[in-house]
Amino acid sequence: MYVDYIWRPEAQKIREKTLNPHSGNGFHAFKTLEKCKYEYPNMGTVYGEVALWGEVIEHERGYRAECARVTRIIEICERPVGARIRELFGTRIIDKLRYRYGVKK
Repeated sequence: MYVDYIWRPEAQKIREKTLNPHSGNGFHAFKTLEKCKYEYPNMGTVYGEVALWGEVIEHERGYRAECARVTRIIEICERPVGARIRELFGTRIIDKLRYRYGVKK
């Protein structure tokens, strides 16, 4: 889910001691890729999978968890300028992200 947060390659834990059932703290994930793409269809979005553990709260469209880690990067919707840079330098942004997070396709 989109937040103003940079996902680090290693496992992450919330700063608070526990999830608050009435607020939005924690790591959010949609149940399906289709639901995520429907909510966040914009260019420049990275779609992937995460492992969630610790306390996990299920919601109608997804989950909110105490701990998370990126496990897969599925696709990236690059801006047109990103596609042009890729043509010039021969490197795909998604390949760099997969390498950085130590995940496969």
